Amino acid sequence: LLSGIANAVVKKTGLLTLLVVAVTLVAAVLSEQLELTMHFRNLMPQDHPMVQEFNKIIDDYETASMIIVAAIGPDSLLRPFAAELAPKLKGLTQYLKRVDYRLEKEFYENHGLMLQKTSDLKKSREIYGDGRLLPLLTHLNNSFERVYVADESSLSTREKENNAVRFLDNIQYWLESMQRYLIQPEAGSPEKARLAVERLLIGDEYFVSPDRRMLMMFAQPTFSINEIDRVIAAETAVDSLASWQVNGQTVRPKVIASTATIRRAQEQVHALFLRQVNIFPPPGLDVEDNFFARQRPPSEEFPGRRYLGICAPGLRLKTTMIRVYVAVLAAAQVLFENYGQAADPYMTLVGYFNAMRDLGGMRRVVDDAVRTRLQQMKKRGLANRYLQHWGVEELTSRKSATDIPQTLDRLEAPFTPQAKAERRQKAGRGQKSDFSRVPIDVLLATNMISVGVDVKRLGLMVVSSQPKTTAEYIQATSRVGRSKPGLVFTVFNWARPRDLSHYERFEHYHATFYQQVEALSVTPFSARALDRGLAALLVSQVRLAGADFNENGSAGLLVRDHPTVSAALKTISRRAERVSGQTDLGQSVKQALEQKLDVWLHDAAQKRKTGAQLGYRGKQDGITLPLLEPPGLGHWNRFTCLNSLRNVEPGVNLVFNDYGMDREPEPEPKAADEAEETK
Repeated sequence: LLSGIANAVVKKTGLLTLLVVAVTLVAAVLSEQLELTMHFRNLMPQDHPMVQEFNKIIDDYETASMIIVAAIGPDSLLRPFAAELAPKLKGLTQYLKRVDYRLEKEFYENHGLMLQKTSDLKKSREIYGDGRLLPLLTHLNNSFERVYVADESSLSTREKENNAVRFLDNIQYWLESMQRYLIQPEAGSPEKARLAVERLLIGDEYFVSPDRRMLMMFAQPTFSINEIDRVIAAETAVDSLASWQVNGQTVRPKVIASTATIRRAQEQVHALFLRQVNIFPPPGLDVEDNFFARQRPPSEEFPGRRYLGICAPGLRLKTTMIRVYVAVLAAAQVLFENYGQAADPYMTLVGYFNAMRDLGGMRRVVDDAVRTRLQQMKKRGLANRYLQHWGVEELTSRKSATDIPQTLDRLEAPFTPQAKAERRQKAGRGQKSDFSRVPIDVLLATNMISVGVDVKRLGLMVVSSQPKTTAEYIQATSRVGRSKPGLVFTVFNWARPRDLSHYERFEHYHATFYQQVEALSVTPFSARALDRGLAALLVSQVRLAGADFNENGSAGLLVRDHPTVSAALKTISRRAERVSGQTDLGQSVKQALEQKLDVWLHDAAQKRKTGAQLGYRGKQDGITLPLLEPPGLGHWNRFTCLNSLRNVEPGVNLVFNDYGMDREPEPEPKAADEAEETK
């Protein structure tokens, strides 16, 4: 057969070529009929009202925020309460787009449930009547219990734990229903079968917690998350909008702030919130025991965190960092081999860096020199350790918003001898491991880790050079040692005088470093702050104070003498005057607001002349043009508005001129041809 095919290929080359071309054309035509979709909504019936509403919400509110109402109480009262409150919330049409507190069971029954007909039940009877089914279901249940319950490492977050409990509860209900059906097949009915499968796939139709004590209601506002950020960025607007009148007096919301690193709190709170400061809980008579909290000295029961300073004069900082990384990683491996999971807090090394440049250089070193040396540490009395490429991760601004949660989940995954043995067995069988649950050996991070990262299992950190501020140093190093003893190595650069000064005063500095916290400047109404934030402050006050200018298209309906506009100007200028204590500043802020109003009204009039309309945000309809412009690399205009609290200006290059102000620069050397002409 093969010889015949070979002869045909040799003798009829032209025919074979024609056949290949024909097949290619047919494949190309057929491929045009294929459609690739990455969205689940495209697979649902597009003519269904719920699907159309769902698509509209996604298209119109891709960056929408969410208001969550949590009702806590007895299980018997939660559902009636939600059913009574939901219509009232839905009545706030100017603020809320929709309110969700339960699933639409009818939609799921028609488009999500497979077992809903009598014929389906008849076919299922043959499956459920098979004697091999019971061992299969038992094994399935045991597998889920082993994964979700026996191995506590998989329950890395509260959300995962709730999902596991809910899923196991539904599995149990489904198994009980099927067991009753196997014992008494004649008692089966399409309705009971539908309810069993519905309970498994949907669960409780209400959004309740696993303990049945809290019900969540999700309200979708008519404004987007970008506009919420603008309101948050302008605290004056938030404070004014959240205040109300009671018996002729203005009642303002209570502001609660929590921090461990602050200096000059009274001045900062007055400048930012226009309030006085009260400390809770109060210090009391004994600073170490104020009834609500007690200060304990470090002990074996409460070990706390220990700091170790390292300075190696004559060696490059990178060389010192390599040796420190290799030593602590190999020492942690020794502890892990001797004591097992008890050494887990020290198996993940967190490297902290003050700049992305330093981190990038260390990433290359970890992948090369550190990895190579770790494989030979047994000769030095420690233990060999093998770093894989997936064992080194970063937590920096270079990570996308979708990758950061995955990295945080991996930080929760502990080192266990059982998991390591399972990965080796899978590798021996040629199977791939689930790397989303593989623990991290080395995490390289910048100041992104300083806030919001609460991973209790971390216990080891190496800090590269002294951070710029004491507050940053305290916040960063407190990421380790939260539940187990923490160990922090600070590697100083002997070529930097500031690092040497900290190394020489290392013990005293760490014994009193809460006293060393620097005071930060808060200048809410400075010239540059007004340039950046006054537009957002004015627009948020006018738009959110009432319904007159709340719609996106109502930006072009602004009237100068409207009560809402007058109140906004008065509130902002009065706030500036009270914060600064300067009447002149209040007047200058009011003048700046008047100028922005002139530009706003002029833009609205120009848009009306051309047949367009002015909106807060532009639309793709070709009619609605934007008032607010997002910040970019270009020039800012009167209504450029920050759309995120994390906006960072682009960096610039500085050229140092060492001639001085009173010295003429030396003439540039002449070109060769000019020199010849001069001669």
